[in-house]
Amino acid sequence: MRLLFALLLLVLGTATAAAHVASLSTSRVTVDGETVRAELSLNPADLVAALKDEAALEAVLVYLDHRVGVSDFAGRACPRAGGTVADGLHVEAVLTWRCAGTPALYRATPFQDIDPSARHLVVLPGPDGDRQAVLDSSRSAVPLADPPGFAEVAGAYLLSGVEHIFLGYDHVAFLLAVILWARGVRALLAIVTGFTLAHSVTLGLAAMDVVSLPSDVVEPLVAASIVFVAAENYLIRNASHRWWVATLFGLVHGFAFAGVLGEMGLPQGAKLTALVFFNLGVELGQIAIVLLTVPLLAAAERRLGEPDARRLVYGVSGVLLVLGLYWFVDRLPWA
Repeated sequence: MRLLFALLLLVLGTATAAAHVASLSTSRVTVDGETVRAELSLNPADLVAALKDEAALEAVLVYLDHRVGVSDFAGRACPRAGGTVADGLHVEAVLTWRCAGTPALYRATPFQDIDPSARHLVVLPGPDGDRQAVLDSSRSAVPLADPPGFAEVAGAYLLSGVEHIFLGYDHVAFLLAVILWARGVRALLAIVTGFTLAHSVTLGLAAMDVVSLPSDVVEPLVAASIVFVAAENYLIRNASHRWWVATLFGLVHGFAFAGVLGEMGLPQGAKLTALVFFNLGVELGQIAIVLLTVPLLAAAERRLGEPDARRLVYGVSGVLLVLGLYWFVDRLPWA
């Protein structure tokens, strides 16, 4: 391929890049789950004009990385997982991408940097026949699939919210620590409501890019919230003030939830739906934890008696305190 490019450079000379009209380039794109494969056919003369004196394989792939790509429904660019280039009458490039979510868009703008009128034909095979689209300066991408519907988005993000609460052991630890001394429905509702409202606010603000905190600040603060509440359990036995503690630290936990949501991404055109149902899933998981824990604590107090029940609270708080300290030290940026 280097020989082919060199020969074209010699024949075309410097005038090639001065006024070059690009030929029609093509892609044949197939989607298999979260993997996308594109077979591109490119005119060698167009590559010579675009790459100038660079003829190496790596240069072709770097050029295509800037001009061809895939993104998922959350708008995240999918990383390229492989790429090969072979020369001949046309230069054939095979690129693959692996997405974190469902592939949504295929973008291709080859040679528009040397010819604004350059066009690119995309062929998308399907069970009902090939679908074709022509990309140019007015249209740079083609959808790979229909966007997910309301029910699909709502169900997926609701489940993710529930899963995150149950698998987010630090959030579970904080909830346990903050309700251990809660006696009575009023105190419990105040704690849960304060925590819910607070983390909903920061989750929404961070997810919409209004306010954000770096994870190396948020994660140690989440651990510190566990340490604070678990240690306070040794000093108080009245949870009537705990609503403001839950509210204050709920703001921090909301940023942590937003970090998880940021890793998942929000689907284009359905960001509000995804945000609302993710938060609803978090609330459902939180309510489930409270409904499981409080009756157990009440039953333990009735069965053991007040002195032993108090020792149980101290013992659980001690375990949570140790966990919180471990997470805090482990999450420090310099740890």
